[in-house]
Amino acid sequence: MKFKTITTESAMSKLAAFMAYAPAEKVAYIRNRSLVVRGEDLSELSDDVILDSLAPLESRMQLYVERFEKVKCAITPGLTLDSALLAKTSEFINVAVPAGIDSVLRSLQPDEPMAAAENQALNKVIDALFTDRQYLREQLELVRSAIQKSELVCEVIRTDAKTYNKLYFPVIDQFVKGLEVPFALAFPAFMGIESCLLVHSPALRINETYTPKVAGFANEFFMYIVLHELMHLLRNATDTAYALAGKGEVSEFDVYSMANLPVGIPHNADHYTVLILNALSLLHKEGRIDLRQY
Repeated sequence: MKFKTITTESAMSKLAAFMAYAPAEKVAYIRNRSLVVRGEDLSELSDDVILDSLAPLESRMQLYVERFEKVKCAITPGLTLDSALLAKTSEFINVAVPAGIDSVLRSLQPDEPMAAAENQALNKVIDALFTDRQYLREQLELVRSAIQKSELVCEVIRTDAKTYNKLYFPVIDQFVKGLEVPFALAFPAFMGIESCLLVHSPALRINETYTPKVAGFANEFFMYIVLHELMHLLRNATDTAYALAGKGEVSEFDVYSMANLPVGIPHNADHYTVLILNALSLLHKEGRIDLRQY
C-alpha cells in the first residue's frame, strides 16, 4: 500500500476530473477500485446499477467542489502532511500492521503453534472485543490482503481549522452532525482521490503532546488515528464505539484501552484498531518488533 499527501486544491481538482469522466470510464474506475480496495467483485452488477449508485456520491462531491470555488481565496493554500511523518506512517502500515494482524490470525487458529503467554494474552483481548471469531478472521485477512497490494494508494489531505471550518465542515454538517473538531476523517465516497483520508490539525497537535503508552512509540496516537480511518476505507467499518469516548484530557487517552468497546459489536473501526495495536504491543514486549522506530 502506498501513501501520498495531496493538497486540498489537488483533491478538489481530482473530484472535478472524475465527474467529467464519460460513463464508461466511471464504471471501469468503480469496478477496479472496489476490487483493489475492498476485494469486492462487482461483475454481477450492471453498468446502469453502478451509475445509479454513483449519482448521490457525485452530488455530494459536487457540493465540495462548489464550496471550494466560493472559499478558495480564504483557506490556507498548499497544506500537505509532513513528509517524514508520511514515511513513518507508510512503514507502520506496511510493516508493523501486517505483523500484528498475522499475530491475531495465529491466535485465531487453534492448531497454530504459538508461545503460551502470547496466545493467552492475545486471546484475552480478542474475547474482550469480539464474539464471532470466524467473521473477525475473514475481515482481518481482507485488511492484510489490501495492505499488501502495491497498486493500492491512500491519498492523505492535511487541513487546518480555517480550511476545515470554511470548506469541509459546511458540507459534512449537512449529512453528519457533531463533527466540529474531528481528529481525522475517511472519505470512501470521494471518487478520483484514492482511499482519501483527511487529517485535521488537532490530531497533529495531540500527537506531539500525547505521552505514548508504549515508551518510545513517538507517533502512537497518530498511528491509531490512521489505522482507525483505514478500517473505514478498507472494510467500511462503523463508528459505533470509541476507545477515547468520554476522555476530556490528552493525558487520559489510551489507544490500547478496551474499556469503552463493548463486546458484541462485530464491525466497529476501533474494535479492529485497538485489537491490532494490542497485538503490536505484545510483539514489542517480546522483542519481535520495535515500535520505537515509529
